Amino acid sequence: SLLKVFTSAMALDSGTVPLTRSFDATQPFLVGRHLIHDDHAKRRWLTVPECFMYSSNICMAQMAFAAGGAKAMQPFFEKVGFFEKPDIELPQAELGSPQVPKRWPDITVATASFGHGIAISPFQYVSGMAGLLGSQRWIKPTLLRREPGDLVASLPPPISARTAADLRWILWLTVQKGTGEKAKQLNYLIGGKTGTADKPGL
Repeated sequence: SLLKVFTSAMALDSGTVPLTRSFDATQPFLVGRHLIHDDHAKRRWLTVPECFMYSSNICMAQMAFAAGGAKAMQPFFEKVGFFEKPDIELPQAELGSPQVPKRWPDITVATASFGHGIAISPFQYVSGMAGLLGSQRWIKPTLLRREPGDLVASLPPPISARTAADLRWILWLTVQKGTGEKAKQLNYLIGGKTGTADKPGL
């Protein structure tokens, strides 16, 4: 479910899925001959923020198709670094490559929208999130110490500043009223996304 952050970012940034749009989560979503189900089923129409805060697989799949399906998802996931080996200062990083689909039929788009059928390293996830949640610069994580005043290389963020602000808000909403309520703290504004893991190939 952690990849729902990236599906939401892609959909919001596409311009075809505003925060006010709603998706039908009254019943499982049929993709070909496959049914997509929700673990926290609300069995009603959900707005985009509700789709995220209740972690709806049904809505995420619909959002991915509304944003353009494979033609949007594949280049977006590539842009945030999911198709490359982790760029980190460790020799072990050379051993691990992300597991990404070779083909992108509709069922792959649907399952990848909520994190199935694709596997990336925690470092790649952190790096991608740094790009989504910044507003002006995308600074890649490093294990090397940086001193004050060091020149730090950066990239343009993969999404607009408006989308990044919307994303920070729905992450906060998830902790306030959604599946991440256990992370709520009185003295801090906390955003988050709950997630479980299935390891492909095991």
